[in-house]
Amino acid sequence: MQPTDSFSVQRRALDVEDYIDIVRRHKGWIFGPFLFTLVGTVVGVYMWPDSYVSEAKVKVQPQQLPQNMVQSAINQELTDRISSMSQTILSRTTLTTIINNFGLYPRERRSLPIEDVVELMRKKIEILPVLSVGGPGHEAPAFYIRFHYENRIKPSAWFPIC
Repeated sequence: MQPTDSFSVQRRALDVEDYIDIVRRHKGWIFGPFLFTLVGTVVGVYMWPDSYVSEAKVKVQPQQLPQNMVQSAINQELTDRISSMSQTILSRTTLTTIINNFGLYPRERRSLPIEDVVELMRKKIEILPVLSVGGPGHEAPAFYIRFHYENRIKPSAWFPIC
């Protein structure tokens, strides 16, 4: 025999006390992920290594004498001059000299060849044009050099050499 009658139980609507009871019973599932995320974030922040940024602005001076008085030996556009300066700054010999003179990356120099240490330093250097008041596309005759390093004293020491 098959049952033909289907029984359904009517449920009452949940009120505030029911929601409070649900939160009390499942507080571990509700607050656990929040506390785990909070503790993980605090631990991560304290274990993350410090990084300091040293910045210098280099201004490119245009030729002071009129063109008709003295013939310029360099007929380069400003962007070409800035790119040639950035190539000089990022060259292997310049970076090797800076690393050796200021004792940068001591742990890496013990375990890696100097080419890898230079490449590591090259990744931490940014060369950006200075934007003038006109907005993007209006570069001033200057550029920023930014260097990221974990010691807050050493990076600022090498900017006068560049």
